[in-house]
Amino acid sequence: MKDLSFVFHVSTPNNEDVEPLLYKNWLAAADGMGGSGCMRHRVEEKYRASLQAVLGCVLPEYEKSASHPDLAPLLPYAEGENCYFARIFAPLIKDEVNTSARWASRIVMARFLYFLVAAEGAGKCDPDDAQFVEKTEKFISRGLERAKSVLHLSVDNPSMTLLPTTFAALRYLPVSEEECAVHALWAGDSRCYVLDAQGLRKLSADDEDESKLLTNSFNAEGHARLNCRAYRLKMPFVLLCASDGFFDAYDKTGLPVEAKLLGDILGASSAQQLKEVLVARYNNNLSDDTSVAFVPVGFDSYEEIRSLLSARRKQMDELYALHRECAPVLALIDKPEFRVTATICDRFQMKFADIIRALTQAYYQGKKESLLTSWWREVIAQSETECRQEYSERARERREQLKKEAAEEIEKRGYAACFRRKILPGGWITDHVEALRTATEALAKAEAKLASFSSCREKLLVEREELRRNLRAEQRELLSEFLPLVDAPEGAAEDVLSDSKLRCSLTFWLNNLSRLELYLFDRKLKLGDAERNGKYRKMFRKAEEYYEHCKRAEADEIRAKSECALCEKEYRAALKKVKDHISTILQERRNLLSAEFIADLDMDAIMFGQIAREELCERVSQKLVQEYAKDPRMIADTLDAYKTSAESCIDYLFPASRLADFRKYYLYRGEAGSEKYASYRARLAAYEEETDALLRAPAAPEQGEGDRKQNGESIC
Repeated sequence: MKDLSFVFHVSTPNNEDVEPLLYKNWLAAADGMGGSGCMRHRVEEKYRASLQAVLGCVLPEYEKSASHPDLAPLLPYAEGENCYFARIFAPLIKDEVNTSARWASRIVMARFLYFLVAAEGAGKCDPDDAQFVEKTEKFISRGLERAKSVLHLSVDNPSMTLLPTTFAALRYLPVSEEECAVHALWAGDSRCYVLDAQGLRKLSADDEDESKLLTNSFNAEGHARLNCRAYRLKMPFVLLCASDGFFDAYDKTGLPVEAKLLGDILGASSAQQLKEVLVARYNNNLSDDTSVAFVPVGFDSYEEIRSLLSARRKQMDELYALHRECAPVLALIDKPEFRVTATICDRFQMKFADIIRALTQAYYQGKKESLLTSWWREVIAQSETECRQEYSERARERREQLKKEAAEEIEKRGYAACFRRKILPGGWITDHVEALRTATEALAKAEAKLASFSSCREKLLVEREELRRNLRAEQRELLSEFLPLVDAPEGAAEDVLSDSKLRCSLTFWLNNLSRLELYLFDRKLKLGDAERNGKYRKMFRKAEEYYEHCKRAEADEIRAKSECALCEKEYRAALKKVKDHISTILQERRNLLSAEFIADLDMDAIMFGQIAREELCERVSQKLVQEYAKDPRMIADTLDAYKTSAESCIDYLFPASRLADFRKYYLYRGEAGSEKYASYRARLAAYEEETDALLRAPAAPEQGEGDRKQNGESIC
């Protein structure tokens, strides 16, 4: 099996992946996050003079206990000119400046390997141990925090992360002649896979949200979570740990990865040849590094791997061919609102935003003169002529004013692109944003005040119920005495309540007590003895006070509601002003992206190749000139860029692959419900169900605590 296992690492100039690791029954991969970790650090010579110097910074535990007998298995990885540690840290030793991501992936892998060897020596290298994953996570995080402190690393941009990296590892251990226990550990979107007769299936789940943004990774801030999941798999199979360069993170089906991998495996005659084929394939991926650890389990020869996967390859060939034909077309058919014109306009909007953003950056770098339009430049030239004659001061003031107006215009135009990325620049809408903030605070205060009055009202309702219970208890004993009066006519009851003052005072009770209770209470006041009469009058006065209190509480609540409504109205008005300003700026750009922009380009002729490329370039260039001419303030540099690169504009707006999809869409859109498309959808759904079944399945029997990724606790 050892001769069948291999790792390969294909790097881009940034080289943020680390060489994958194979150690006994472990395999691992780590990928430095080049987006959030792209900042470059300059490290002093003394910290990178040699491998020992680097290890002293990032793995001081090895330096202190290198001679310990338990660490003997680590010596081939840490000693010698071409050892594993020397290979992965070579770029850091060679270059004075390295990215944060490159440092992170190597630190994590070195500390993980050391922890495995040390835990194995202590007899605690068992993922079934409840503390193993937690200790691994803390040991790795502690090394990143130490590197940050010792190397004096820092980051100025709050959107960046210090020493960020993803990580994935697999541990396999046969438990019988047919089964093997497999544990997957991961953080981020580096993945663990198993490849067998059922296909390529994930053993890890990417830590990301709905917008494909990572929510978990190792970094120097210490906010990492090492997920773990246990499986029981039937041998034989192939395990893979891979960075995101191995797969397409934006392809949800996984079909291209499996289809190409099966083709490479069956097309090779040995593991070494397979490695060479994979390296050659991923050498063409210039956008990201690719790191893969490939470990067959339960095979005696490479021919057995080919034999196991040959049946799966036959299933995949037909499905993948159908996928390549149907997927692009269905992506269009599945959108009822789809229009070719709208799609091309969206692509143009993206290109336009990039140019505006580039010019805005140029402005902030001090290149103000290059941002002035030809009309402004002409005015400035005239002012300079006046300056040479007699109006030097006026010309200078005029020139400064024009520069200021140009700067404001560029900031407004750049804001359209920034807003789509939820970046809110200050300046031109500061007053409106401040008004919105003030209105929001006032609304929050009013709502809090209303809540306090509502709470007070609830308390009064409780007091009313208590008073009502006390009154009814006293009246219950009078029911038998005055029961015959229940059937008395309404006029008779009114005659008894002749005291107008008393009737006014009892208005509250008319709304809360029955006529019988009111009548009995009044009769008791008039006919009872002096002692009992005084007792009831005292109760009546308390009821009067409570009634007045309730009226005041209701008035306060009404005032609070009015105040809250007013604040909410002001908040809505302020919010509308901000939205109106945003709409105004974006509308300027939408005017250029209207349907009329390409209405006269004859889209069908373009899609089916009936217009020569040179003629298409000329038409688009002329149309751009016409559109720009409508706005005399348009940036001249942008116009020049499009006029001089119309062909690149065509490549962007009408790429050959996209036009092919459009043609299929127009040819096949009437067959959206045909048997071919229905068959593809059904087979694709079945494929996704099969590949995801293992990940959704419960953990191995002895791991009854569930998936640590879901509940945040280790199951290992």
